[in-house]
Amino acid sequence: MKIAACDDEQAFINEVKDDIVLIETDNDNIEVVEYNSGEALIEDFHKGLFDIIILDIEMGKMNGLQTAKRIRDIDSSVILIFLTSYESFVYNGYEVKAFRYILKTQPKAIRLQQLQAAINECCMNNHTIVFPYKNNQCRFALKNIMFIEVLGREITVHMQNEAFSFNGKLIDYEKNLVSNRFIKTNKSFLVNVLNISWIDKLYVIMKNGEKVPISRKYREQVEKAFICIEAGR
Repeated sequence: MKIAACDDEQAFINEVKDDIVLIETDNDNIEVVEYNSGEALIEDFHKGLFDIIILDIEMGKMNGLQTAKRIRDIDSSVILIFLTSYESFVYNGYEVKAFRYILKTQPKAIRLQQLQAAINECCMNNHTIVFPYKNNQCRFALKNIMFIEVLGREITVHMQNEAFSFNGKLIDYEKNLVSNRFIKTNKSFLVNVLNISWIDKLYVIMKNGEKVPISRKYREQVEKAFICIEAGR
């Protein structure tokens, strides 16, 4: 995992690096690259270079928001975290889809929680699973799967804009899926909680607009999982 820390005050970069050492993660190989200006970061940056970028909002000629806009023009998926000394800046990052804001005045414990959430999200984004696809074994990012439907021995995987089917047993994949925030809505469907848009009386509505039936038996646990994800965003 590769993280960029960009701040014109070295003391805050050092704090971020110290915090990251304390984060619990399955990935022992975390590299932190330091930048003291937005210009220096943009000069190096290309799509896929970093998994997470931590940006000070109040920097010199190119502030954090301006830097983030340039980053988003290049890479729409990298996780952005803003550092700021003032709560008033917290509402300025919606257009660049900031994942978190960390107040420099926050207690260390809260700062660690924010960084932990970002690293957890990054790990989730990188998880994959192998399915049979067009006569081959292909690897798919779990974050791109909406839900999985099972009918007898036929498994159908629903992606953002396509679906494909193959013969198999769900139990061969279920452990991996459930440990990565997939949950049953009834005996025949496993949904990706991260891709739920909302839940009504009869259906779970996914981010691509598809509806998945939900039974009374599973409703409570699905709602709890959805609320937990939303609270952590």
